[in-house]
Amino acid sequence: MGNVLVSTSDGVPGKEIVEVLGNVSVKRSVWFKNDKEKMVRKLQGEAEGMGANAVVNMVYESAGVFGTTERCSGLAVKVRE
Repeated sequence: MGNVLVSTSDGVPGKEIVEVLGNVSVKRSVWFKNDKEKMVRKLQGEAEGMGANAVVNMVYESAGVFGTTERCSGLAVKVRE
């Protein structure tokens, strides 16, 4: 999971996208605690399971009043230097 790069833009600086594997998304409901890092790690794990080594266009969202729903999504891709 540590080898899966994450970018909020449509590419990874210095790398070329060679294959698009598809959308990847993780979601969870929590009470009064947002944990963006944990959600990004879960997203990396999902992407790695698809054979990706990067996620581009990553978006993290958190919404709710008493309970919170966190969602992290992006596009799983393979990149090369």
